[in-house]
Amino acid sequence: MDVIERRRAERITMLAGVKLKEKEYGIVTEGTIVNISTLGLGVLSSQTIPRGKQLSLFFDLSGNINFENLSARVIRGTQLVDNHYLALEFTDITDEHKGKIDKFVESFKCNFSIIFQPYGKKIVVPAGTKIKEAAALAGIMIETPCGGQSKCGKCYVEVITGLMPANAEESKILQDAQLPNNFRLSCKSVIQTNTVVRIPEETLLYTQKILAEGVGTKVVVQSAVKKIYIEMEKPSLDKQIGDWDNLKYNLKGIVNSPISNLDMLKNLSKKLKESDFKITVTSVNNEIIDIEKGNTVSNSYGMAFDIGTTTVVGSLIDLGTGEVKAVVPAMNPQVVYGDDVISRIKFSITESDGLKKVHSKIIDLINDLISKAVKVCKIDKKSIYEITIVGNSTMQHFFLGVSPENLGFLPYVPVIQESCDIKACDLKLDINPNGNVHILPNIAGYVGADTVGVILSASLHKSEKIKLAIDIGTNGEIVLGSKDLLVSCSTAAGPAFEGVHISCGMRAASGAIDKVKIENDDIFINVIEGAVPHGICGTGLVDAVAVLLSAGIIDETGRILSKGELDKKVSAKLAARIVEGKSGYDFILWQSDTKKILLTQKDVRELQLAKGAIRSGIESLKKNLKISNADIEEVLLAGAFGNYLKPESALRIGLIPDFPLSKVKSIGNAAFEGAKMALVSVLARKESDEIGRKAKYIELSTVQDFNEEFSNAMMFPKWQDIATK
Repeated sequence: MDVIERRRAERITMLAGVKLKEKEYGIVTEGTIVNISTLGLGVLSSQTIPRGKQLSLFFDLSGNINFENLSARVIRGTQLVDNHYLALEFTDITDEHKGKIDKFVESFKCNFSIIFQPYGKKIVVPAGTKIKEAAALAGIMIETPCGGQSKCGKCYVEVITGLMPANAEESKILQDAQLPNNFRLSCKSVIQTNTVVRIPEETLLYTQKILAEGVGTKVVVQSAVKKIYIEMEKPSLDKQIGDWDNLKYNLKGIVNSPISNLDMLKNLSKKLKESDFKITVTSVNNEIIDIEKGNTVSNSYGMAFDIGTTTVVGSLIDLGTGEVKAVVPAMNPQVVYGDDVISRIKFSITESDGLKKVHSKIIDLINDLISKAVKVCKIDKKSIYEITIVGNSTMQHFFLGVSPENLGFLPYVPVIQESCDIKACDLKLDINPNGNVHILPNIAGYVGADTVGVILSASLHKSEKIKLAIDIGTNGEIVLGSKDLLVSCSTAAGPAFEGVHISCGMRAASGAIDKVKIENDDIFINVIEGAVPHGICGTGLVDAVAVLLSAGIIDETGRILSKGELDKKVSAKLAARIVEGKSGYDFILWQSDTKKILLTQKDVRELQLAKGAIRSGIESLKKNLKISNADIEEVLLAGAFGNYLKPESALRIGLIPDFPLSKVKSIGNAAFEGAKMALVSVLARKESDEIGRKAKYIELSTVQDFNEEFSNAMMFPKWQDIATK
């Protein structure tokens, strides 16, 4: 059964807050049959049928919208006074009915206020709105690592007034987290009355460190955008020539563009007369996109964007010189729909207008970043003529507003793999409306344009020596090879490196433990921005496990040993940090009078799964090329995680093979550097297309003995097995 069939098979539930008068209805409870014709909904007729306390409706809202055989029943009731409501569940809704039902529900929803403390922000939302969604409307972002699937339990809030009942699933999660009875999951609980909630600090989505630079290859500036100043000869009785034809004559040998924009043609004569036939013509890819009065050749800009699953960064660049004028980073607002691409794909497929919502989030953010960049540089948005985009395959689909559904199922085929050029106006991007948006190509599956950007900026496709590039994240992309052959793969490392599914995990934001070491027989930590610790991020997790492995507190199987097993082999200070946990032993990294930040046995297992995925992908590519570690000249760690990761910690846990430290190099946000190169150089853009066509993709699920390779990769290397200490 495919996704579409599953959607049709599922019962669709819609909540509608219906205002009723107490004197007419008294107490309405679950299962009550309500005579819809008395609710003022424009019902033509109604009748009750004996089908488990359901109501069959036949009504018409506008005189021509007819719903036949649509059932509804009361699923939640209350003592009805002014502003109270009952909730109706509609079942057996067809795709044909769905749009009409949306209008029906919206036409009579009640509104309730919700106040978010300690911020004092108050908004009014319809009944049935989830707390998480209301918070987003108030400009408050709540951490939802599982994408609102009620699995992680990290989006909890305290309900001060307006407490709503929790269902069995929510109750279990709250009980497991040992939270008080007035706490609820913001992704699960809906607003049913006027409500006041307090958002704990640890629940907030913090802005994490965003890497905006990388190691790139210098290119000769030769943009696809051309600006040409011309002084045209005015037409006369002796030389009668149309304005467009006159323009083309003056551009002969430079730009040969057919008429493609009617508005430009309409305004051409006026601009020529007002400028005394002295104009600047702008073209992209040999197409005229703008005509300006006077000489504006020096005002030519573009923007490059790297759209990551978690963060987005843009750069405003002078297309004449290649100079970076402004850098604008931000968190990807799509995180409210899930921390990983699978959660977002699911949301886009299963939720009403899911794809539209995810697409709008990224377009709105890009426009916001454009506004910030031009404000810094004090330029006109219309002087931005081109944008280049890199991102993983899923992010590029969302950016284009194209469903990534295919990527959620075998054989993981994208809708479009090659590079493409789209009009800025078609994507509602706030630059020159005729400007061009160039999206770099994908390689295959989950190996997207961001990997192409890494290859381009690191010049792997030109390297005489074999190099290994790793972009470590939720989906780890790995490339191995040289100018002769490049092989790539994507590994489902999971979100542990982002601090997700880790008991005290968080993003690399203020308050995150990002470095751990042992000094003077005890644990020492570094916290981002020197703040009070809130949790531990991915690099801190790797560090913590690495030092505990070296100390002998964690063995090669990943088990945290008890104090008795250690038998005074570690200092008393370290031993005192070992405590009993739910699934073995835990290790206290930091504690205060009211809080502990732990490394649990489950956390170690999560890291083993993540690092096992990366390492097994590396080993599979090595086997494909039939090479050993000795054949690899250099190991390049890309992306924010790779940039801040200690190479010695990566080696100690076996995340990467046993290479000399001198061979391991961080190259920063190499994907972003690739986007910038493609913006300022048509040659680099051609090279990226060549990379997309020639790089070989290895689907790991088809690799023989991969499961065995993965199982082996989950083990930690023994200290004596590490050549580089």
